[in-house]
Amino acid sequence: EKNPNGQLLLNSTVTSIKQCSLNGSNLYCLRTADSNTGDIVNHCGRKVFLSMTRSQLKRIDWSPVQTSPLVDSVISHKSTKFFLTFSRPWWRDQQ
Repeated sequence: EKNPNGQLLLNSTVTSIKQCSLNGSNLYCLRTADSNTGDIVNHCGRKVFLSMTRSQLKRIDWSPVQTSPLVDSVISHKSTKFFLTFSRPWWRDQQ
């Protein structure tokens, strides 16, 4: 779903980021691969926000990441993901 402030890309793998210029604006161009279909999609924007681990960050083809010592300052934390399923949507019950 699009919003006026940008896009949230779910189930997409960022494969590369390049800086480019369009109509006098400096932009970042992201190339992503859809995790379900494998389709390659290009996105451009003024800002990029990435939420990922250090090892994931190092896999992106982006020269600032490959040459910056700051990448090694990214701290990884152990975490667990779990899913709960219910036989009915109890949170919709009126009380």
